[in-house]
Amino acid sequence: METRTRTNERRERREIEIWKFNRQVQTVTGGTLLRIHSTDTPSNATGVGIDYVDIPLPVEQGSVKFTFLWLEEERWEGRDYLVEVQASAIKRGKVAHGKGVSTVA
Repeated sequence: METRTRTNERRERREIEIWKFNRQVQTVTGGTLLRIHSTDTPSNATGVGIDYVDIPLPVEQGSVKFTFLWLEEERWEGRDYLVEVQASAIKRGKVAHGKGVSTVA
């Protein structure tokens, strides 16, 4: 008889921020996964009519600039979109504990 032990392993979830035309995120925290919803670009299809491109963001402060190429119409969007990346709490030397934030020595 084989006995299996069930463990409560916590998998760390990555924060995801979703950008789409009707929800144009301006600022995200570093280390977040920026998911850009699209409909006509080389992207990941979900099977429910939503396509997306994932961009892993660095933990450092910076920005991400992107545009769209509409393949069926063979045209560029004609403008760039910008998302600012704020340095993450880990990069700034802070770690979240419960509801507060503590500084790491």
